[in-house]
Amino acid sequence: MSQISTIFKRALLHFSLPSFTSFNKHSQELVLLSARQVSETLDIHVSSPDVENYKNVPLTAWTQVHNLLSSIYVATAKVAYEKGQPLLEFNVLFEEWCGYSVELCDIDNQDQYEVIFGDEKDLILIRSNTSSKIQ
Repeated sequence: MSQISTIFKRALLHFSLPSFTSFNKHSQELVLLSARQVSETLDIHVSSPDVENYKNVPLTAWTQVHNLLSSIYVATAKVAYEKGQPLLEFNVLFEEWCGYSVELCDIDNQDQYEVIFGDEKDLILIRSNTSSKIQ
């Protein structure tokens, strides 16, 4: 028997990495599972100490950032292909570099996110500042 899951129009996935090079099987599973539950847009918010470490010299970390982005986009493209939805939109946002604040996200606003995905440890701060669907 297959499990039916809710499909959301727009969602946010938040996860933390110890470094840009630590995208592993678990991180990939978070991306794949989240992407499978989205019909239009998945914003992927990545936090890592490396963002701060390379804040003033981002080109120094270019190869690591490029490899991380490639891993994330390959995973999301795989899901889009499986779903037959090549126009699924995926955005990767790096905390600090883009000025994007997950904690201030208003998921009750219809123009924002219907749900926020992530590991329990990554969602504690978000849960304390929002009142809606967090998985």
